[in-house]
Amino acid sequence: MYIDVYGIPEEFLLLLSLTTGLANEKAIAQIDPSQAKLSWARFSMWTKMLEKCIMSWRPQPRDQPADRTQQVSEELLESNRRFLAHHLQALRQALIVYFHRRVHDVDPGILQDKVEKTVRHLEQCQEEDTRAGTTTATFVWPAFISACEALEPDVHERFIKWFDKSTATTGFSIFKTAKNVVQELWSHRAAVHGQPIDWLQFGRKVHLQLMVV
Repeated sequence: MYIDVYGIPEEFLLLLSLTTGLANEKAIAQIDPSQAKLSWARFSMWTKMLEKCIMSWRPQPRDQPADRTQQVSEELLESNRRFLAHHLQALRQALIVYFHRRVHDVDPGILQDKVEKTVRHLEQCQEEDTRAGTTTATFVWPAFISACEALEPDVHERFIKWFDKSTATTGFSIFKTAKNVVQELWSHRAAVHGQPIDWLQFGRKVHLQLMVV
């Protein structure tokens, strides 16, 4: 259902849900170990299993059912397949960033390759729309997650351009809101001399609500 209606595979939503659950469990254990539902051994075991699942996930776009494609040209169908392939890869890269920051709390510098891949795939989505003369609203979640961890100014600029173009082509204010929050976070990071920032706490501070879809 998810891949047909939203273009998001169910396995992505499952992996995202499990990651969020582990991250929340870690946060609870850090605040009050007596409230933790998992022992450290079980938490470590689940973390390793989930990391293996995320890193081995290779999403593939599905063809649309035949009854939905009878009136659509093969050229447009091929463009749609390329768009979905890039969109799924953006989701995958952002999920890797999300997992390693929220569960492992690694330094963002380690994740810059994944951050750049996320914006590259999102840019490819927009380029595919331009070639096809269409407008497709991608999801803000992968852009926001990876942009929050972007450290290089040139990558910042690429994300800003992506947010601006998405706002202009779709008319959805969520892209502008996400861009503004990301820029505030970048400014705050610069003020604390590049120290890692918990974007979740920062988002709560500015009352940000971002959904996957």
